Amino acid sequence: MATAFAGAKGLPFYRAASTLATMLNAMLGDDDEPYDFNADMREFFGEFLYKGAFNYATNLELANRAGIATDLLFRDDPRGVAEHGYVLSALQQAVGPIGSIAVNTGNAVNMFKEGHVERAIETIAPSFLRNGMKGTRYLLEGATTLKGDPVMEDINAYNSLMQVIGFSPADLSSTYEKVSAAKGYEREVNARRTKLLQMYDMAQQAGDTDMMEQAREKIGAFNEVVPAKRITSDTLRKSIAARQAAEKDMINGVRFDKNLRPEITEKFFED
Repeated sequence: MATAFAGAKGLPFYRAASTLATMLNAMLGDDDEPYDFNADMREFFGEFLYKGAFNYATNLELANRAGIATDLLFRDDPRGVAEHGYVLSALQQAVGPIGSIAVNTGNAVNMFKEGHVERAIETIAPSFLRNGMKGTRYLLEGATTLKGDPVMEDINAYNSLMQVIGFSPADLSSTYEKVSAAKGYEREVNARRTKLLQMYDMAQQAGDTDMMEQAREKIGAFNEVVPAKRITSDTLRKSIAARQAAEKDMINGVRFDKNLRPEITEKFFED
């Protein structure tokens, strides 16, 4: 029954399989290619089998509520993960309602400071009021970011009403999941690229030819997997030059704005 409501994500031990697959990929997989278990499963099963028939037929997000294994330790929250990442979302759920209140209060304070008063009130409101405000906003504006950029412009009256009673649109939830996966991919690609640049730079500084050769091999593999972020000889030269320039703006190993550096030096570091 859970599988009918939650699809592949509702299968027992799905979360355990996800964790195991991620660990095995980290140990045995291709170090140059980012890996996302959920994205692979979504592509393999398709949306109908991945989230289940009920989600597909009603366009209501029930899969993340009905998943057996998922809910035991970590309930999927696509929007929360897209905005805060897995770590903060997991910590928030681990400490229960107190964690949610603390995180929501902090977010609301920041929204007030930035002038997003209505969204701040929505964030800290009790769930029945929050769902009502959210459903009304979906009907009038669609789903938007704080800056007003559209996430999904056309949310019909049915889904807006269902949001009022607590059921998010399934297609919107899937959009947040894809955004989260895409941002995770982007972060991992950029982190690996930075790591390779640092590896080559360190080897060059130390005069370690073996390490430089290893870095070149890893860079070649990276370039094949992510040609859009290709690392060239010119990239390496610019990276080294940028590091050398940054060192000039450092005080005690910390980089400061070069325009403020004289004032900072005089104010904080001169006896």
